[in-house]
Amino acid sequence: MRTRSTCLLAASLCALLLAAPSARAVAPGQIDDFQGGTTLGWTNGGAASAPTNVATGGPAGANDRFLRIVSDGAGPGGRLIGFNRAQWLGDYVSQGITRIECDAKVLTGAAVVLRVAFRAGTVSSAPGYVSGTGISVPADGAWHRVVFNLNDLVPVGSPASLATVLANPAELRILHNPNPDLLGAVYTGQLGLDNIQAFTAAPTPTPTPTPTPTPTPSPTPAPTPTPTFTPSPTPTSTPVPTPTPTPTPTVGATATPTPTGGPGPTATPTPTSTPTPTPTVARLINVSTRARVETGDSVMIGGFVIAGPPGSTKRVIVRAIGTSLGNPPFSIAGVLADPTVTLFDSNGALESNDDWQVQSGTPAEAAAKVAAIQSSLPPTSAKEAALIRDLPPGSYTAVVSGVSATSGIGLVEVYELDGLGSPARLINLSTRARVQSGDNVVIAGIAVRGAPKRLLFRALGPSLLAFGVTNVLPDPSLRLVDSAGNTVATNNQWRDAQTAPGALPASAIAATPFAPTNDLESAILIDLPVGNYTCIVSGAAGTSPIGNALVEVYEIP
Repeated sequence: MRTRSTCLLAASLCALLLAAPSARAVAPGQIDDFQGGTTLGWTNGGAASAPTNVATGGPAGANDRFLRIVSDGAGPGGRLIGFNRAQWLGDYVSQGITRIECDAKVLTGAAVVLRVAFRAGTVSSAPGYVSGTGISVPADGAWHRVVFNLNDLVPVGSPASLATVLANPAELRILHNPNPDLLGAVYTGQLGLDNIQAFTAAPTPTPTPTPTPTPTPSPTPAPTPTPTFTPSPTPTSTPVPTPTPTPTPTVGATATPTPTGGPGPTATPTPTSTPTPTPTVARLINVSTRARVETGDSVMIGGFVIAGPPGSTKRVIVRAIGTSLGNPPFSIAGVLADPTVTLFDSNGALESNDDWQVQSGTPAEAAAKVAAIQSSLPPTSAKEAALIRDLPPGSYTAVVSGVSATSGIGLVEVYELDGLGSPARLINLSTRARVQSGDNVVIAGIAVRGAPKRLLFRALGPSLLAFGVTNVLPDPSLRLVDSAGNTVATNNQWRDAQTAPGALPASAIAATPFAPTNDLESAILIDLPVGNYTCIVSGAAGTSPIGNALVEVYEIP
């Protein structure tokens, strides 16, 4: 016969087993979405205001559960913080986890500055590491995607090395504090969290443009991180519709869309340039690519190279556009509704952004970034992403994906904002994406300023197999178009005769370091006058129009 105490103990143990997640090592891709109705082991140390599971109102709307953290501004629950000592423990180093992302919403109270922290012990005095850069989340009643890059962690106290702590943390924390600290700041209000997920570094590398020789020294860039694609069915070969050229953006005070009529892919918005004195130096001032952004590893990867003398920097804005492509006058179907962009250098992630009006840093830093974007080239939709940074010479990658594993047509853009005010300059562009037909071809845009410029355009498919890329575009074709919609040059196989005005023969392409290694791939080497140009990559007529391809633009001296 069981006593009342025995029954209560059994009931308590049962409740604990149902509420707490099983202990397991952290793994890439794991996600806490709270759909099971529990808090998944997240707590805040304040019994009176413990985190709760809310049944509806998450980022996906009705019936999307999320975690609510309450801070009453006093006592054990007076600091806004959530920590986990269960499924988020393990070896982050051996698992290759480089960032943690989540959705966050201020439910009540003022705006917050979120950070992620790892503690080396569970006592209150235990040292650890915390995000050096906080992510500002406004009190606007909306959900925002927050990205914590683990290479941004800074020590608090006197912990062991970062690698040692990440190999065996005692606790993971998500907290609000304007300053880098392991403790949450005193706060009165409520915070919603959802879809807490672990990610590895950007996908497997593929070829990246190598900086061409220039009068100013420039470093040799590291490979652009590129995903390994999962094969998908290839449809029966059909002729590829001739796409309408996408006007290439040019730097200006405001982004004014300019449509181009005609069949094929709908035009991409083009910022109108503000008149400035024409420089005498030929240069690229912006690069962009439009393509379909897929989920998982099949994101869009835009690479670019900045050349310049040591100590120089180039101020750029990197934008990920999606929502506005579906609005008139462009009205592109199937756009990426909520794009996010992460900027990488050869050492890892530098910064991420989801909604351009919500920037990383302290409230003052975030406000300054928003103001700088607003005064240069602000996206037209609040759901589009943008980063503004001063970058030293080197190789960079902008990874564009959809929030909450969404997909659609997106545009990645890089603009120079300081013109000739800096000796550093953009010299190369590369983008890996999935080529399809119609509006889903890959479209790269560039703007030449100052004087005519010799450029090499490449479209690679079969040679990507050597880099572990599957389901490649078997026979890529190139078409170069000017801003008036006129075809400037075309090429299917790079050794074919080049007949366009200003185009150089295949022997000249072979004399550069960038001749394709497969004869089925395309290349155009051409002297282009000042202007805006679009390079359209599709499958050659009579071949499969679908596959993974790399489009590149090189500056040739």
